[in-house]
Amino acid sequence: MLRARQLAPATLIGALGAVAMFVRLFVPVPVGLANNGDAARMMCQFGADAEAAPQSAAQWYFVRFWYPQIPPDPGCGSYRTSQLLQLRATSWLHKLFGLPGVIDMREVMVEDCVLVGLALGVLGWLLRDLRLWARLLILAGTFLILADATFADYAASPYSESAALIGVLAVAIAGVAVIAGPRRRLAFLVLCAGAVLAVAAKTEMVTLAVPLALLIGSRKVEWGRLRGRIGARIIPGLGVIAVLASAIWVTGQEAPHFELVDVGNEITMTIMPESSDPAAVATELGLPASFGKYSGSNWWSPQPIENDPQFAAYPHVFTRDNLAHYFVAHPESALRVGAGGASFYLAFRVDYLGTYGVDSGRPSGGQECRFCLLPTVSHALAGTGIAGLLGYWLLCLVGAGFLARRSAPNTRRRGFALVSITLVGVAIIQYVTAVFGDGNEVTKHLVVALFAASLAPLWLLAGALCRRPIPVEPAAEAAELTEAIPVSPGQ
Repeated sequence: MLRARQLAPATLIGALGAVAMFVRLFVPVPVGLANNGDAARMMCQFGADAEAAPQSAAQWYFVRFWYPQIPPDPGCGSYRTSQLLQLRATSWLHKLFGLPGVIDMREVMVEDCVLVGLALGVLGWLLRDLRLWARLLILAGTFLILADATFADYAASPYSESAALIGVLAVAIAGVAVIAGPRRRLAFLVLCAGAVLAVAAKTEMVTLAVPLALLIGSRKVEWGRLRGRIGARIIPGLGVIAVLASAIWVTGQEAPHFELVDVGNEITMTIMPESSDPAAVATELGLPASFGKYSGSNWWSPQPIENDPQFAAYPHVFTRDNLAHYFVAHPESALRVGAGGASFYLAFRVDYLGTYGVDSGRPSGGQECRFCLLPTVSHALAGTGIAGLLGYWLLCLVGAGFLARRSAPNTRRRGFALVSITLVGVAIIQYVTAVFGDGNEVTKHLVVALFAASLAPLWLLAGALCRRPIPVEPAAEAAELTEAIPVSPGQ
């Protein structure tokens, strides 16, 4: 009886959330995110042809939902990403039911709708003792973030950022459950799985290992005979090892070409344009002064830096180590680049990738805006620049610190406070990674930072509204609930 009373509202919330996300993604026509040219490296690994007609001629402007079979390609690289877990599983089910082709991304969209429902259901359970208006406020705010076009369109996209978004949401919800109830071992497993999923999404996400490992490593988890001051640290320690191992795995076979391209774009698209003397920048980096003429270009420009006759003599310059040495030796350049990244951050959403299918009847490159609240707010604050970003992060950290100090251990209020700190850490470290790691498509590479930063103030509000602890159930019933209540990721 107690289990039914506890689960019924959460189940209803989850069902409504899943249906609402389905409507948001599919009505009146399905929406997603078009291919920027990177799709093939991931999709070819399970036989999906990302470059077949009709989108092949305008892949940036229309979304591909259905993928035909591609012949075995020995040249298909081993692009490592945790997103392949979901895509391979979906492709297997697609073939199991005898459907044509390899995969239909609308199937992935339905799966993500279910994940959103699970996430909202668990969040509703965590907030079960709040007044109805407060619970609805937090749940509605969470749905608006998940449904925002900046994030929701990744459900039907050939990008590995999808796994990172799912992982961060799993951490955000499971982290609160773990901190509020140290005996919730299932929630802790979900926390670790979410962290691994996010870190292993792509090379650019490896820096997430820092804030996520700190959150996991700070916990104590009693499991069987693993108790006490030392024993309760063993399971979290294994969780940290798993996160670090995922970071090593995803970077284990990064093609040298990717580093060359990323560093080249950072030099010509970010460092040089931020300087009044691009030729001097080239010289300081160890390149001929004549390379300054490539300022503002990218790797795919009509006359890129890689086609310069002298380029082959300077491969040692286009490395992340050399880039780091340059920034250390030129802190003023680092400050300019760091401040300049605010414009990409406040742009919030990429404006060059279409979101409709080729047969939708919508114009080429058209972008849906069914939920665009966050980009609208961000654009209104564009004039604040880096000062606005630093102020926002600082305000969130101060609020989280205050909330943590005014909360008791093992409470949801403490959980929301500490997870908010982690989310801000995710936002900051991803900002640094995207702005200093690759000068091309910076706004797209900031999507996880934007997602975490959007959740942080809402989590602070949820923590502030959790003013009293939930009454403790009798021991037997509490143990039953621990095993019965799922805590699952979603996006």
